[in-house]
Amino acid sequence: MDFLRCRDCGCITHWVPRKKGRTSRGINARIFDPELVAQSKRIFRDGANK
Repeated sequence: MDFLRCRDCGCITHWVPRKKGRTSRGINARIFDPELVAQSKRIFRDGANK
């Protein structure tokens, strides 16, 4: 996977897969407004949301 960073501050903003056919993506929600994160649908890959 490739980790992509903000041009201004260098924080990791998201990741994308390298292999073709992979559909997963990830974002760094720690840099979002907490209220926006609370309203969003989240899927935890470790099953913690069940």
